[in-house]
Amino acid sequence: MRLPLSTVIDLEAFEGAALSFVSLIDLPIGEGETALDPRFSAEIEEAVDRFGRWASDRPESEPAVRNALAWLLNLDPDRFERVVTAMDLSFPVRGDLRVLRRFLELLWDGTFADWRVRGFDPDAYEVRGLRT
Repeated sequence: MRLPLSTVIDLEAFEGAALSFVSLIDLPIGEGETALDPRFSAEIEEAVDRFGRWASDRPESEPAVRNALAWLLNLDPDRFERVVTAMDLSFPVRGDLRVLRRFLELLWDGTFADWRVRGFDPDAYEVRGLRT
């Protein structure tokens, strides 16, 4: 994945795409379970598929969504937590942001290619839509 430093990261574009998996918020997750438990695999696969369809149906928005997702996935765990907790994402985290991060990796794997950016420095990018 190439993410030139001149790339503007539009987190609001990603939040819009995240509406494609809003139904996951209603999963009947029990105590000690996560949205990524095997019993929810069909729902997760459907959410990944809907996200991919959303991106392919909106070619004008796909690059911004792809860049924002790559930027998010390259953040270190502490920065990832600060950023995603300030975002409007309808995903049943239940206090474990590693589950959300793994789901975002599944979105990437199901929609794009390798999200890792060599020499990544999150502060080198202009970021829009970041809430603090």
